[in-house]
Amino acid sequence: MGKLIRDVLESVDAYNWAALGNHIYASASLIPEHFHKLLSEDRLNQRDARRYLCGEGQDWGSITRATPWLVALIATMLPDQDLPSRGTLFEWLSAVAGTSVKNSFYSRQNWLSQALTYEQLSKYISTYLDFLSDSNARMRLTAARLLGFMATESAQLLPILVKSYENEPEDKTRIQIVEAVGNLLGNDDLAAYQSNEEFRVFLETATVNESSADVRFALALAAFEAVPTTFKRTTRVKPFFLQIMVETFPLKARVPWEQERIVHLLATQGADTILPLLQLPDIDIKTAHLLVQGLVFGIFRTGLEKVVWRENGIGSKQPEQYRFFAPNPQHSLLYTKENIGILTHITEFDPFWERPLNLLSFFAGLPDSREELRALVRERSQQLS
Repeated sequence: MGKLIRDVLESVDAYNWAALGNHIYASASLIPEHFHKLLSEDRLNQRDARRYLCGEGQDWGSITRATPWLVALIATMLPDQDLPSRGTLFEWLSAVAGTSVKNSFYSRQNWLSQALTYEQLSKYISTYLDFLSDSNARMRLTAARLLGFMATESAQLLPILVKSYENEPEDKTRIQIVEAVGNLLGNDDLAAYQSNEEFRVFLETATVNESSADVRFALALAAFEAVPTTFKRTTRVKPFFLQIMVETFPLKARVPWEQERIVHLLATQGADTILPLLQLPDIDIKTAHLLVQGLVFGIFRTGLEKVVWRENGIGSKQPEQYRFFAPNPQHSLLYTKENIGILTHITEFDPFWERPLNLLSFFAGLPDSREELRALVRERSQQLS
């Protein structure tokens, strides 16, 4: 057992963990016992300890009052190559980093725990950066994922991540590095948005020079994510990024959430970007609904949360209607020449009309009847002419 681990165990034994209440499944007072199990040579003890300390399943990466201290202890031990479950513990740090930047706190204490966890994670940036050049691909990938959540350190991290991308031999890790770059750029404020333009240019240059279709798709996704929310309605990504998304969509037929993400991102660029997808062969009803949602949201560019895409209508537990409330847009936005053209495409999109449900009335206040929508489009077209 190395000195780093011995020092951590002394700290663990000396701390009053009981004062922190519960940790995920049980009292935090059990942390010393499980820490010793974690560092033992018994694999069953290690597994039980990981479950208690890190959680599992939907609890993986959960944050409690004890988490900031656990982050510091585990990050301190991470450079020791003899640390049991080293790769898994590093992945847990990455999962915790993701949780720490989510706006999902349920109480003031939960918010404080997330903030303290992020603060502790940020103290070990140099450790994570060292792992970007590790001989183990799993450690490099985990380091890239974790660093993508460290938005307050983006000025330091972006040039290093770009350099790592250029030197990385594994496509899977390069994809993770690209995602990290997109995440960091997507958190920019106005000043950073302007100063970080060179890294958005990197995404374009890398895409042109990239031969792997999977990496090119990751670069296109990053180009969308790299536009901060404040600028999404006014910023158009490069046409070749749009083309990559359109070309990739049918290839993701067995990964519905990837198709949802593609349509959601295209909709932020306007409904016209989705029109090429209507020409795909053999579109099923669920996909047809997804595309029409994209067209409607592309007209209004409402920025609705992705939950609206995933848990409505076709494929939901209550498939006969759309169940989530969304703002009812002003009808006047519909009746421009461009948007009348989009509505015309919807009226002609046969796969959608096999089972239209109440999508159009719910999200846009439009008729759910094909004939009524056609009549409305004719009427508005005449008014515009």
